Amino acid sequence: MMIVTNEKDETAVVKAPRGKIRKAGVLGAATTLAGGSALAMMTALAGSASAATFTVDQATDDGSGTVSGTLSWAIAQAELDDAADVIDFSPSLTTITFSGDPSQVPITNSLSITGPGSGLLTIDLNNNCHLAAVLDSDADLRVSGITIENGNVSTSSATQGCAETGDHYEGGGLVVLYGGADTSVTISDVTFQNNSAYYYGGGFSCNGTAQVTIENSLFDGNENVEGDGGGAYLNCELSLTISGSTFSNNTALEGTGGGVLVRTDNGVGSLIVNSTFSGNTASNGGGIGVGNGNSVVLNSTISGNTAGDGGGLYGDSPISLIQSTVTGNEASFDGGGMNWKLGTFGNTFTTFDILMSTISGNAANTGNELHVEQINSSYQDASIVGSVIAGTGAGDAVSVAAAFQADPADFPVKVSYSVLGAVSGPPLIDVEGNTLDVTDPMLEELADNGGPTMTMLPLDGSPVIDAGPPTVPVYSGNEFDQRGTPYARTYNGTVDVGAVETQPGPTPPTSSTTTTTSPAPSTTIAPDPEPEDSDPVVPAFAG
Repeated sequence: MMIVTNEKDETAVVKAPRGKIRKAGVLGAATTLAGGSALAMMTALAGSASAATFTVDQATDDGSGTVSGTLSWAIAQAELDDAADVIDFSPSLTTITFSGDPSQVPITNSLSITGPGSGLLTIDLNNNCHLAAVLDSDADLRVSGITIENGNVSTSSATQGCAETGDHYEGGGLVVLYGGADTSVTISDVTFQNNSAYYYGGGFSCNGTAQVTIENSLFDGNENVEGDGGGAYLNCELSLTISGSTFSNNTALEGTGGGVLVRTDNGVGSLIVNSTFSGNTASNGGGIGVGNGNSVVLNSTISGNTAGDGGGLYGDSPISLIQSTVTGNEASFDGGGMNWKLGTFGNTFTTFDILMSTISGNAANTGNELHVEQINSSYQDASIVGSVIAGTGAGDAVSVAAAFQADPADFPVKVSYSVLGAVSGPPLIDVEGNTLDVTDPMLEELADNGGPTMTMLPLDGSPVIDAGPPTVPVYSGNEFDQRGTPYARTYNGTVDVGAVETQPGPTPPTSSTTTTTSPAPSTTIAPDPEPEDSDPVVPAFAG
């Protein structure tokens, strides 16, 4: 049985198990139709429809949209009006299993799918394609409080058996296509697990024009056969924010971004904050791959990922890595922790800024911690401020390839108040306050030291202690270290190099290391801010 109410808890009963729901007058209190028939309601107020709530109470779904009480039926009913309807779920449900293709009924209008919590309700797609949204230009989609698992679009057949219009090869669990300048997509407290796709987004793909927010969510064990984004592929064109989320054990063996591949256009960018990327695998960028647009990675940890190039991060677009930890990643070739390109693609300068971060304990054939490569003769200066880029492994910590540099001695990476290991290739520009050729930065192993993400505390006697910049660079939340409040960034008037500050503090928790429920900072940063009346800033990217 399906119970349908509007936002004011007013219900109209229409005997319409098939076809378009009629608009009916308001009848007052909620009414239940006996005999298990479908209930439907819409109110007519000056000819306009109010939003309705459809409650799913069926544990199986053939995907056709014709069986009352199923999720596909609820989507079909919501599609019959232009209101921002809501789909919720009976408390009796713990798992909904599909026996047919869910994309037979794609979402096009504004809709909220609201579950009780990702640990309480699972949508098992049972290898029957994926959930699909082909959004109108002004539609808003919100999905929250559910787990989506076992979606499968991992073959290269023409349609994969999927019915929706669009690309059938992407978004193993959920695909969102098209949209427009007024479109928003929000994923909150959603787990994507054990989904697979052929080209893009093993767990989730958003490919179109939208403002995308992913918060307090988990992407685990998803895979991509040929393309990018093992956990998620986010080609958003508009803004993208990922906060308090975990990407773990995802795979993009032939592509970039084992955890996630992010792309934004139109002069906007992406923000990744308070998030963890661990145990992911890709050809390039085991944890994170970055394409178009400006990106900021803030207060996040990237650990234990593997790739051919860029075990932790890989990209060819502007990025600011701020107050984050990159450790335990491996690359078969270049850049165990991070592999980045300098030069231009089209009208965009590709550069990087590493501020108050820790890149240590990674491994690669060349550049254990960081590999920097100049791709052509046009470039913009990159900077490293207050950061640890050193480890204890054999080989160079930083490798530099500058085939297009007229004077290799003037390679455009400026370093200040940082602790660096050995550098191979053209030297970086030693601005001031650096400790160079460090063979052991003396850091503890990655652990839960408080805060939403795991970090590496300095040991007693570490060269990073009190060696940071006299003024902390300007970025959101710079009064605290990577762990956030109450861990002050400055202690006794000095600043440590790296993502965390040595200080007395609360006893760290020992039982929880997940980041999936961590809130984002209360302030918002843009990928390329330029604060007024300040000297050290998050760099503004040209292009």
